[in-house]
Amino acid sequence: RILLSGVITATTVRWLNDQSEGHAETEEFLDRRIENVLKIGGTAGKFLEPVLSKCNFLNPRKKEA
Repeated sequence: RILLSGVITATTVRWLNDQSEGHAETEEFLDRRIENVLKIGGTAGKFLEPVLSKCNFLNPRKKEA
């Protein structure tokens, strides 16, 4: 959520200053930022998954054996 709020803020500022035809520069900017967020999220998930999988209390759907 924090990453996406940064994307929204940065994209809004870019959009307000965009003079390109059909706001093409803003669309390209947004595409790049979303790509960055997906990469960061995937990397963070790889590091956090082993830790979170050990924490049963953080996952209400997971029943303790």
